[in-house]
Amino acid sequence: MFHVQRGNPLKLKPEKLLDELKSLAESLGVQVIIDKGNFSGGHCLVYEERKIVLNKLLPTEVKAAKLAQSLTTFPLDNVELKPVLRQYLETEKQRLASRTNALVSSETQEIVREVLA
Repeated sequence: MFHVQRGNPLKLKPEKLLDELKSLAESLGVQVIIDKGNFSGGHCLVYEERKIVLNKLLPTEVKAAKLAQSLTTFPLDNVELKPVLRQYLETEKQRLASRTNALVSSETQEIVREVLA
């Protein structure tokens, strides 16, 4: 399950934040697709075209967080961004890294238990 902290540090409405992130994606040549389905979303490569797919049924705040996390996998150092948008992207990048580290740690611990059993 995907959790989003309440409260937007950007002081932007979720719809405006999502629009800003979609514009950033377009400037990077990444198509953002928002559609219904049994998925949460993320980035992918389809016939050598970069795409980010978001579930239309998710709350706007969650779509923005998912989009931001996907965008942090692209090189953004030389991209001109509003400071608050760069801060939001960094926050989401850290949140994704933290979740990934926790997941890997749990999986690694389970493997060690199985090997030692």
